[in-house]
Amino acid sequence: MLCSTAFALRIVSTAPGLTETLFALGAIDDVIAVSSYCKYPEQVNDLPKVGGFYDINHEIILRLSPDIVFLMDGNAELGRFLDKHKIKYSIYMSHSLEDVYAMIEGVGEKVGKQSKADELVDDIKERMAETKKVSSKKNKQSVLLVIEEEVHNKKVEAVYAVGRDKYYVPILEALNLNNVLDTAIPYPRITKETLYGLKPDKIIVMVSGKPEHYDWLAREGYAPDVSFIEDDVVKHPGPRIIDTLEIFNEIVSHN
Repeated sequence: MLCSTAFALRIVSTAPGLTETLFALGAIDDVIAVSSYCKYPEQVNDLPKVGGFYDINHEIILRLSPDIVFLMDGNAELGRFLDKHKIKYSIYMSHSLEDVYAMIEGVGEKVGKQSKADELVDDIKERMAETKKVSSKKNKQSVLLVIEEEVHNKKVEAVYAVGRDKYYVPILEALNLNNVLDTAIPYPRITKETLYGLKPDKIIVMVSGKPEHYDWLAREGYAPDVSFIEDDVVKHPGPRIIDTLEIFNEIVSHN
């Protein structure tokens, strides 16, 4: 169910990407509660927390009596609860760049910031295009983008990495980077045997960790170049796409 309200003054945001979108559109002061994972902008740290994706506290939402709740797709249980209590809500996706653009536009419409949303989407697209133009003149590098690790005895035994997804891959392509993991599954689990055979120029890990956990990958003529990203912005598809782009660019530009 999608609400048809033109805008809302009391908003509950249940995902970081949504909260960051509301901030980017200038509607963050209308937010009365956020998810446990929402850390940006800093002011949301003082707001009530309604839990995470799998443990949303329905009673807090009911007690706050919001005009609208913004949520990501896949949370059918929360949708049924909101329907039952006649609380308006809007559902958005973030599986691709196009989803993010649609989320920004959709949220903008709901909060009366359509013009600002249009400008924001146009700006992101322009900056992506500019980056792609500049990066096309650089040598292509191969990358393995890791979203989670399995570490045993100080050695990475397996990773969950980005395959043929529609969010990170376009960002990599804008930087003239080749994703070495060309699988149909967006985020497959890769065993240490497969990992050993990939030999990417760069391994970018989107969790905190230690480079020495990858030392076993070294062999004659190859040593893994591993970088870690602790900034959560790279994990939350939303309007700060350019921040993610710049973080990746800084890593691959460093030799």
